[in-house]
Amino acid sequence: MDSRLAALEHWLAGQFDGAAYRLAPASEDASFRRYFRAHLADGRTYIVMDAPPPQEDCAPFVRIARLLREAGLHAPEVHAQDLAQGFLLLADLGTKTYLEALVAGDAGILSIAESRHSLEDVYLELINEDVEAKSR
Repeated sequence: MDSRLAALEHWLAGQFDGAAYRLAPASEDASFRRYFRAHLADGRTYIVMDAPPPQEDCAPFVRIARLLREAGLHAPEVHAQDLAQGFLLLADLGTKTYLEALVAGDAGILSIAESRHSLEDVYLELINEDVEAKSR
C-alpha cells in the first residue's frame, strides 16, 4: 500500500468514527488527483478525493463547489476536508456522467440544460459574483 493511501485511510477512519468501509476506484482524470468511492456497511457511499498538495490545491475546488451549491446547482457537498494533506470527503452524486445523461435523453438533465445558459456562462456568472463579493 502506498503511503498516501495509508494516510488517506487513517484520515477516513476518523471521519467515519471507526465504522467499517471499503474503498474502490471511482474515476480518474488527467491530473495528480485520485478518486475513490467509500462504501460503508450501512449502504452509504461517499467520494474521496486524494489530491497531493505539492501538485494540487483543493481550496479552489472547495470554494467552487460551495458557490455552485449556493447558486442552486447540483454540485458535491464537501462533508470533510484536510487541505494540508489534500483529502476531501464528498457527497456521492452517482455514477452517471452529465454526458451520459444528455445522450440518454434524461428529462431532468435536458430541462436543466435548456433552462440555463451554457455551463461556461454559469461558471463566469459565479466567478463574477465571487469577485464582487470579495471587493465589498
